[in-house]
Amino acid sequence: MIYDRLENLNDYASIDPEAWALVEEFLNSCAEKTPEIGRHELDGKRVYVGVQSYNTHEDNGVKLETHCNYIDIQLLLAGKEHIIYRDVEDAECLSEYNPEKDVAFFSKPDAGLALPLEVGNFAVFMPGEGHAPGIGSPDNTVIKAVFKIRAK
Repeated sequence: MIYDRLENLNDYASIDPEAWALVEEFLNSCAEKTPEIGRHELDGKRVYVGVQSYNTHEDNGVKLETHCNYIDIQLLLAGKEHIIYRDVEDAECLSEYNPEKDVAFFSKPDAGLALPLEVGNFAVFMPGEGHAPGIGSPDNTVIKAVFKIRAK
C-alpha cells in the first residue's frame, strides 16, 4: 500500500511508467473540469479509470476487497472519505474471487488502518491488499477516480 500527496504521484512511476503517464495525462485533463462519471479507457483493458460519485457510509461491518490482476490508484476529485487498509490473511473469505470483476471480498474482523482520503492525496493498493473504501458520514458526497493498472 502507498499513501501519499498527489504532488508525489510520479515518485512511484517506476511501478509502470507508461501507465503512470496515462494517469497523469488524465489528471491534467481534469484540471479545468470534473470528468464525466463512468469508465474511461486509457489503454484498453490494461489501464482505465472509473469516475464515481457516491455518498460515503459508516464503518459498520464493511467488508474488505482485494484484487488479483489490477493495481488500484484511488484519489478524490471532491469530498473526503476514509479507506480501511488491512491484511486479509486471517480474514474470512465472504465471496470467492470473481475473475470477471477482479475482486474477492473478506470480513473485516477489526478496524485496520484508517487512511483519510481527501482532495490532494491518494492511495495505491497492490494486488492482494485488503481495502474498504467509502467510509464517512452518510451525508457526505464524494467524486472519486479509481485508476486500474493491469499488474499481470
